[in-house]
Amino acid sequence: MTLPGYVPLTRDVEAIGIPDGKPVPLHKGESVKLTQALGFSYTVQTERGAKYRIAGRDGDAIGQPVVGTLDSVKDVPQDAKSIEALAKEQLKGVYDPEIPVDIVNLGLVHSLKVTEQPFGGFHAEVRMGLTAPGCGMGDVLVKDVETALKAIPGIAAVDAKVVLFPVWNPYTMMSDAAKLKLGML
Repeated sequence: MTLPGYVPLTRDVEAIGIPDGKPVPLHKGESVKLTQALGFSYTVQTERGAKYRIAGRDGDAIGQPVVGTLDSVKDVPQDAKSIEALAKEQLKGVYDPEIPVDIVNLGLVHSLKVTEQPFGGFHAEVRMGLTAPGCGMGDVLVKDVETALKAIPGIAAVDAKVVLFPVWNPYTMMSDAAKLKLGML
């Protein structure tokens, strides 16, 4: 018997455990409840209470739309400044799986720099923090950033890294919109 609000998976999916960031297979028929549907992924909870992140491409397995990076981008201007602005918007589709705010508005993106490469294309460098130093989702968020930025036509290389300093502080690093959404204003 499935609890109210839970749906059985229609097929096997590879999920990521929250908060440890480790891959975990979830199997067809296992019941999950959607807790967050933002950006390019879904956060679900099993009937046992465990939380997992499911890639947007697997949305159909939980009865949700299949979502991905903003790959509808066409006619991208080919200068570093325009690519950098587009990259910042693209990063607003990357979410911490436990907080309903994107990594840009959370203040996790410390720097984003796009430069033209001598052999063509652009290189994007991102330095980002985490909401907690020992957060197991760091590697997952880095991969999400890489995937999001590589979807932009013209970006040939991405160098995304988690840095420990400055240490994240929600009061000074979050945008006012994020604070409002989380009830901090």
